Amino acid sequence: IPVFAIAAVTADGRNPEMARQQRRMVGRRAEMAQIAALIEGAAEGQGSALLVRGDPGIGKTALLRETARNAEQRGFAAIQARVLDFGASRETEVGATLCAGLLAEIAPGPAQEALPAAIAGGALPAELAPFAADLLSLAQSQAHIDLLRSMDEAARERGRARALGTLLRSAARRRPLLLIVEDVHW
Repeated sequence: IPVFAIAAVTADGRNPEMARQQRRMVGRRAEMAQIAALIEGAAEGQGSALLVRGDPGIGKTALLRETARNAEQRGFAAIQARVLDFGASRETEVGATLCAGLLAEIAPGPAQEALPAAIAGGALPAELAPFAADLLSLAQSQAHIDLLRSMDEAARERGRARALGTLLRSAARRRPLLLIVEDVHW
């Protein structure tokens, strides 16, 4: 049975998603100037945090997309995670996304290969490997599984936080980082 799909294209023949990603930011000069100053400060070693908030549909995601693009042009690694609407995601999914992005900065390749490489390269102590593997839902040795099961949730959470913090510091030593977590309010 022949199957056909209609692919949407813009008037100039481009894929709409590609066209949307290539659009330039219109307006928001003041906001972009403030963000550019934060990026400049971060490039000079002064870390900072920024909260972008507003009503749905006013362009927060577009502003963050432009911010990531600008930071990447400056040599930053831009790692993005999103909390799914209405609690549809596990609370560890944002941590998993950040962990995967940080790990990719340290040791490119599939996570199951990058994690041992990060340990071998000194970016992550071996004792934190079970927590990073847990965040990434990677297969683990029975000893690591037993170790995680022997802990209460608070201890596992502290271990995952330590693994993320360690990967964050290791990745930041390589080049500046921009971490974007969208829709935190959910």
